[in-house]
Amino acid sequence: QRTLQTFGTGRQYPLVAVFHVESGDIRAQSGIEAAIAAGAAENEGSRVSSWFATKDEAFVSADRKTMFAQIYPTGESTFESVLPIEETRRALAANAPAGVTTHVTGVDAIFQSQGETGGPSVLIEVLIGGIGALLILLFVFGTLPAVLMPLLVAVSSILTTFLCVYGLTYVTDVSVVVQFLVALVGLGIAIDYTLLMIFRFREEIAN
Repeated sequence: QRTLQTFGTGRQYPLVAVFHVESGDIRAQSGIEAAIAAGAAENEGSRVSSWFATKDEAFVSADRKTMFAQIYPTGESTFESVLPIEETRRALAANAPAGVTTHVTGVDAIFQSQGETGGPSVLIEVLIGGIGALLILLFVFGTLPAVLMPLLVAVSSILTTFLCVYGLTYVTDVSVVVQFLVALVGLGIAIDYTLLMIFRFREEIAN
């Protein structure tokens, strides 16, 4: 919080710009510092840490063919915050010297590649979990009304919790992991609780 207050950055994961050359010393390649600056310019107000600023060998691989720089975006991470990852990637590639390959990685870059292009959404994961639960519940209960009750409770509880979390994001920061936990715990507890309800109901009928 002090770093954010003083510098305007430090509360978001940095974008990691990676540079690689097949032969020679990556530090001797002219133009990499300008490429880093171009990538940082796509993140307005960002700060940069690199070998050029610090001369710290931690930014360079042991074989001197690869180096990285960290671009720290401004502000705090929220559900709505979207970093210009693709723009940064294009700026690095366009300004890097010939023979130097560029990449952008980091927590947000990995999340973007997994969550938007190749990974399943929360809805798909809940549907997969719901179908699996449906098959198991059909085996356990054997009747459709008893099977549908846990799923109805799960739907109502998950959507209600999402609504509460959405309201909470206007008050404080909420981790993106929460959406997966809500789906997972909501489905599991809904099934557990309705199992208790149904078996108690059947016990009372038997009595």
